[in-house]
Amino acid sequence: MVAVLFFLAPLVHLMPQATLAVVVIIPCAGMIKLPDFRAIWRTRFMEFSWPQPQWWGGALGTLNGILVAVILSMLALIYHAASAGFRPRPKAGTDVFAPVQGSSGG
Repeated sequence: MVAVLFFLAPLVHLMPQATLAVVVIIPCAGMIKLPDFRAIWRTRFMEFSWPQPQWWGGALGTLNGILVAVILSMLALIYHAASAGFRPRPKAGTDVFAPVQGSSGG
């Protein structure tokens, strides 16, 4: 990565933005798995709904989208840390984490 930054940056700078977007989007497209989205929807709807305001922030500019994402993540972290009885545990037979309701906390 460092070699690319130092030696290929002048060449990458000349590439059209659409080409650079394809270089990023194509590898990421393979990471999208609909069953994972359904599992998040069922177990943690709040996490599923976070991208909506981030998209709107991103529509106003990349930096605004990142800022919205960071602020929402910090607020959610504070909310979950302050919630009594929240202990994330994996659902049986999966790697999906869900809150354990009614537990004593620590």
